[in-house]
Amino acid sequence: MMRLTHSRTVAERSNAPNVDKVCSPCLSSCPFGEAAVCCKVFRCFATFCCLAAAPATAEEASPPALTYSPWTKFCVNETCFVGRDGRYADCAPVVTAVFIERNGDTQKTLHVTLPTRVSFERGVRIIIDQSKPIERPYVRCLASGCMAHYDAGAELIDQLKQGRMLVLETVDKANSPIRLGREPINLPDGRLARSAMPR
Repeated sequence: MMRLTHSRTVAERSNAPNVDKVCSPCLSSCPFGEAAVCCKVFRCFATFCCLAAAPATAEEASPPALTYSPWTKFCVNETCFVGRDGRYADCAPVVTAVFIERNGDTQKTLHVTLPTRVSFERGVRIIIDQSKPIERPYVRCLASGCMAHYDAGAELIDQLKQGRMLVLETVDKANSPIRLGREPINLPDGRLARSAMPR
């Protein structure tokens, strides 16, 4: 029997309209092979599949400040997720960051999702404080957004635990820069690996 556990956070209490209708485009990004599990995963991140953006305009290069959710943790069977998103006042998510950790697997993965208006060929960079940028290509784009995967090894986890600010940099299809973040990292308890695993 599948076991689903999660912690109570603002993200879980949000009322996400029509979430079932937008879940199916995300199924190919699911780390499992089960559609039902994947729908539950993305429900917990408050309409993760609503990232599709309107055509880019000059104003979007300098968007208003984002509101960031608290880190949300939940587990499905032996896999746990720790994630948060950034959104505008109308509640449309703009950026989503999710750590995926499987019990017994020392390798963790950070999934970053941005709107589909980004340039797929240019990839995305993450910058922690003043450290050297870490650049990765997008692995796929769906109706929900474009995703990049980072190997979350011990070095990256330590940087995040000790760091103060996380910034994402990318380029849109008009070659205009997009810079998101500048918010405190605030990993839960500062101990991602231990807090994420099921007890």
